[in-house]
Amino acid sequence: MKILIFGGTFNPVHNGHIAMCKAAQKTVNPDLTLIIPTYMPPHKAVNGNLLSGEERIRLCRLAFDGFYNTEVSDIEIKAEQKSYSVITLTKLHEIYPDAEIYMLCGADMFLTLKTWFKYEEIIKLTAICAVPRDGGLAELEKYKNSVEADGGKCIIIDTPTVEISSTEIREAINSGGNADGMLPKNVLDYITKHNLFR
Repeated sequence: MKILIFGGTFNPVHNGHIAMCKAAQKTVNPDLTLIIPTYMPPHKAVNGNLLSGEERIRLCRLAFDGFYNTEVSDIEIKAEQKSYSVITLTKLHEIYPDAEIYMLCGADMFLTLKTWFKYEEIIKLTAICAVPRDGGLAELEKYKNSVEADGGKCIIIDTPTVEISSTEIREAINSGGNADGMLPKNVLDYITKHNLFR
C-alpha cells in the first residue's frame, strides 16, 4: 500500500496546494492520500491570524472534496502539540504497518530538510516528494543527491508551480481585496460567510 501525505498549515488551503497534490498523486499513484493540517508548525512563527485546527480541517475538506481516495486527517490537530514530521510519520507507520509512505513538500521546505527534527529518522520513515519553485530544478536535484547519500529516497516532481501564498490571500481578504481564483470557490465562500481573516 502506498500512502501520500501532504502536511501544512493550510491557513488557508489554496489552489497552489491543490495543484501540488494533483501533481504528486499523478507521479506516486498512491492508494490513499492524507491531507494533514498542522496543529502548530515548528518552522513558522504563529501570530494571531492562524485559524483554529477545526476551521482549517473544514476548509481542507471543502478543497479536496471529490478527490479520489483522499482524506483530511486530524492526527496532528488532535495531538495539540508542535507538529514534528517524525512523530506523525511514526504514528502513521503504527496505523498502517505495511504502508510505503511518501511525504509531499514544497521546494522551500525540502531545501531545509537536513535541519528538521530527527532528520535521520525521517528519511528512514518516508520518501520525500518535492515540487520546485520558479524553475529551480537543478538546486533540488543537487539537494536530492545529498539526501540520498544519507540513505534517503527523494522524488522531484517536475510540474509548473502555481505561485500563490496563504499570506497574500489573508492580506487580500483582510483589506477587502479580491482573492478570486486563488482558492477554490467553496473555500472562499466559507471564509466570506464566516468572516474569517478579518
